[in-house]
Amino acid sequence: MATIRSLGGEPYNRQGDHLWRKEGHYVGHFRGNFIFGVNGAYLGELHGDRLGYNPRNAGRATHPRVPRADRGPIAVPSMPAHVMPPGWSDFQAPPP
Repeated sequence: MATIRSLGGEPYNRQGDHLWRKEGHYVGHFRGNFIFGVNGAYLGELHGDRLGYNPRNAGRATHPRVPRADRGPIAVPSMPAHVMPPGWSDFQAPPP
């Protein structure tokens, strides 16, 4: 598993095309640079090496998927936020 951070500095776990919260709850899957929830809705995307939300892509969707099993939590601290690109906001995973 690799740690990936949001534009706001929050850590997430990525393994292959799947993403988990630092607490271990499944978030969704990657399709290219885009992240989709288990219901197929757009959640966000990669901006460089960080996760963010671009409202221009909010209408994107893919087919729903069965969620992966939750994982154990990781002990990784938050980091300082990156400068948000114009019009973007921080990645917000849906509640578990």
